[in-house]
Amino acid sequence: MMKKGPITISLESIISLDTLDLSNNQFEGPIPNSLGNMTSLITLDLSNNQLEGSIPTFSRNVTSLIELDLSYNKLSSLTDQFGVYESISILDFSNNKIGGEFPKSLGKLSSLTTFCV
Repeated sequence: MMKKGPITISLESIISLDTLDLSNNQFEGPIPNSLGNMTSLITLDLSNNQLEGSIPTFSRNVTSLIELDLSYNKLSSLTDQFGVYESISILDFSNNKIGGEFPKSLGKLSSLTTFCV
């Protein structure tokens, strides 16, 4: 049986990774800001965990992102930072606790083909 806890792996030195899939674990707590060092990320999948809080500002540095899956967590808010993802085509925030208005920057995502909340 896996023990629940935060994402504690050291991500600072993994800067050229293009796919990170940490889905279907029992990670809890906030999404670590250290993911912002992975500026080559194309796919980030943190779905099916127990992550909570808001999507952190780390994502401003990860502008090559095409797919972001944060579904099935306990995230509570979307910040107005999504305009930096010019090439993103898939955003999945379904089955979270997200409330409030959608950020206006989502309207700037011309490559977006799938958006789930």
